[in-house]
Amino acid sequence: MRALQRSTFHFNFQFQTSHSRRVNNSENLSAFGAPGNDPRWTRSAKEGIGTAYHSSCRIWFTLSHGIINEIYYPNVDCPNTRDLQFLITDGETFCHEERRDLEHNLEYPEQSTLYYRLTNSEPSGRYRIIKEIISDPHSSVLLISTRLEIADPSLRGKLRLYVLLAPHLKGLGQHNFASSHDVDGRPLFHAEREGIHMIFGGAPDFTRRSIGYVGQSDGWQDLMDDYRMEWQFRSAQDGNLALTAEIDLSRGLEFVIGVAFGRSPQSACTKLVQSLAIPFEQHRATYIKQWQRTLPPPEYDFSDQTGDSGGLYRLSRLVLLAHEDKVYPGALVASMSIPWGEAKGDADLGGYLATWSRAPPLCWPAAKQLRHCALSFGLLAFNGPTAACHKIAGSMATPTGKANNLMKSPRPSCWPGACNAPMLSASLIPGRLLCAPPATSFCTGR
Repeated sequence: MRALQRSTFHFNFQFQTSHSRRVNNSENLSAFGAPGNDPRWTRSAKEGIGTAYHSSCRIWFTLSHGIINEIYYPNVDCPNTRDLQFLITDGETFCHEERRDLEHNLEYPEQSTLYYRLTNSEPSGRYRIIKEIISDPHSSVLLISTRLEIADPSLRGKLRLYVLLAPHLKGLGQHNFASSHDVDGRPLFHAEREGIHMIFGGAPDFTRRSIGYVGQSDGWQDLMDDYRMEWQFRSAQDGNLALTAEIDLSRGLEFVIGVAFGRSPQSACTKLVQSLAIPFEQHRATYIKQWQRTLPPPEYDFSDQTGDSGGLYRLSRLVLLAHEDKVYPGALVASMSIPWGEAKGDADLGGYLATWSRAPPLCWPAAKQLRHCALSFGLLAFNGPTAACHKIAGSMATPTGKANNLMKSPRPSCWPGACNAPMLSASLIPGRLLCAPPATSFCTGR
């Protein structure tokens, strides 16, 4: 693990000054083009959000256009990636970008669970990528189980798959550091900024890796030029970065990708290795079981009163539950999204994720919890965040300490009576926190 120390960023690299696009990989370990293009985020039109229900998993993820967008850690208001997607090429005639060039379909294989299956198909039907996305039920690791299906016989044995990840650690696209390392013979990426560490790897292991500056020396530029991966830069420092790796398809067309976070490189690396050592199917079963614990009892199931058998109702409950922070019970962000994010950079980052529901206009998520999810959770949302915020930096701060000029009132006033209702006595039960008698709460807690 010593290889993952922060000091490993300081190698004796020879910076590439040549204007030639093709470089000798064995002699150029550091990417050129620093600091990269100005960073941008993604659109706020999300198709899905997810997290494990257990509080020991402190990551959240969002989905749109068939790919992963932001991954949040360690709180629900702190994004650390822009997006994660695949690039597909035959090495000769095309290179497809998963987000732009494929047709997308999203499914919920299990009711009342934030577990997703994404199918991204080549428009003419020559191949498709099927992804199942969850987080480790008990650790801060995103897991993507992927299967490549090739229908066109001429592409079998020729198709190459690459994964592209853009880190925006601690909410900034610039000033990221990244390097590639072999840990006990296992090829991994390490990215870091201001004490947040990300480790990125796969099972089977990646065959080739490269780190570049976005728009200059990243893997997207490399592959789109001649459909082949020729750059294999070992590190890039203090910039807007992208990590690119080739998937090993020689052992089959199914694989798992993991992205782990921690407060140290050792912590994040340990989490990733442990998660990848457990079969994805086992993680998935536990993940589903956790979310199914939140199901209401039959007397509160109104599915037969809806036009879609309760599908929208169940999904709405899950979305509200997923927006709660796991360190500060009852703290809710308005939304895990950045409006017009494709035009937003580091200088003007804000959006709904920086707005916590203590402000009077933002009481609706908590009110919805009282009505549709659980009395205990709703009361926590109204009463809980204030104490947590005061402990950090007063009532004008979010639980992560960010200034928020909307949080001016210590108690919301948009819903007289409910907003100012006295807090019920807390009842601690193994595995759950209830702010009401068990008989009145059917949200079983984490």
